[in-house]
Parts: sequence; C-alpha cells; structure tokens
Amino acid sequence: IVVGQDAPLDGAVQQVGERRTRALILNSPHNPTGRVMTQAELATIAALCQEHDVLVIADEVYDQLIFDNAQHIPIATLPGMAERTVTIGSAGKLFSATGWKIGWAMGAPHLVDAVGRAHQFITFAVHHPTQLAIAFALGLPDVYFTEYRQLYARKRQVMLDALRAANFACRVPEGAYYILADYSAHFQGTPTAFARHLIAQAGVATIPPESFFSAAHAPHLGPYVRFAFCKEDALLQQAGERLQRLKA
Repeated sequence: IVVGQDAPLDGAVQQVGERRTRALILNSPHNPTGRVMTQAELATIAALCQEHDVLVIADEVYDQLIFDNAQHIPIATLPGMAERTVTIGSAGKLFSATGWKIGWAMGAPHLVDAVGRAHQFITFAVHHPTQLAIAFALGLPDVYFTEYRQLYARKRQVMLDALRAANFACRVPEGAYYILADYSAHFQGTPTAFARHLIAQAGVATIPPESFFSAAHAPHLGPYVRFAFCKEDALLQQAGERLQRLKA
C-alpha cells in the first residue's frame, strides 16, 4: 500500500489487515508525490500495524530532503514500532551519487538478519572505494545537509516557475525532488500518452506515474506526470524554455 495525499489511512490499512498482509511499505518523503507523512498520520498507521501484526518497511531514502515546514519523523521512533520496522536509507540519494548503489537497512536484530539472508541473493557486494567514500561522507558536518536542502529548494522553485509559466497546475512537494504536474490544459489522454506527446512536441522527458500504481488504482491517478528537478540549473532553464512550446 502506498499512502498518498488523500488516501484514507485507517480504511486502507484495515483492508490490508483483513487480506492477511504481513508487511506494509511506507515511503516518506514520497516518490512521486513529494508527500511527507505527519505525526498524526504515522500514529494512525502505527496503531493499525500493531493491531493487525503488520511489519513496516520504511523507505526513507529522502529523509534529509524536506522543504518549508515539513518534518520527517521516522516511523520506527513511534511507540511499539522499533521492533517491527526495517528502515531503508540510500547514500546515493543523500549524496547525489545514485549510480553508486550504496544504502543500508536498520532495524531490530531479527529483522536485519532476515534482510541479510535475502540480500545475499540479490547483490553480492559494493566495491571498496565507494564504501570508504560514503563512510567519510556520513561524517560530514550538519552544514552539508543544510546546504543540500537549500540547493534543492532553489531548484524546486525554478522548476515550479517554469511549469506554472507553461500553464501546468502543480502540487508543491514537501520532500524529495519530484513535482507532479497537471497537464490537462494541454492534453486529453493518459499520462503515458502525454509523456510521449511532450517528448515529440517539446523535447522534454518526464515520467508517467502510472507505473507506480496497480492496474486497479491507476484510474485514480488523474492527468499528472512527474518532473524531476535534480538537474543542473542550465538544464532546468532549457526545459522551461522548451515547455513554452506547448502554449503555442
């Protein structure tokens, strides 16, 4: 289950419990919506997971990339959740080195042991030099993370300004580096069809979020595509100029 902007938390998790689901994947800050779960929402999820004996796999790879007044709260810190939560982190996201594919899993010993048993059949090893580099980077002072958020807050504004100038209605993300933009002013059709249209008409590539949804839930998506602003300023500027072609 992916809990998004308008999802009914209690009903959704109760239905999962009734279907004998054993684990819930919780992504906050969320890709693709940019949503950051509130304390109240996390408390509701935690209570229902304990009621139905559901484990949580907490995907928190964007935990340091939050904006404005949003606050990232690890669900493992809530009462009763430390022993039933595996928290996933990513150095690739945290240090803008996605291709390095270095991350970590944290949790109670019995859960981490299970992760290790599965992991040995998925990835053999990460090469030594990048492990040393990330170990060094994790010791950087807090000013790095402050500048990291400031950098992406500025890029977020550049992308928002460009999209709004091209008549896209946008959901302002609270975290991560994606923007969901409503394309209905330009195109009537599915997100995948619009993504192809946008490449042909403006030379701008985006992601149709249908791939994040099951077939049953994809119709609830609406006319949105995902733009990423984790790019160089010059590229964001060029994308904004190209998006103006849609107005013509």
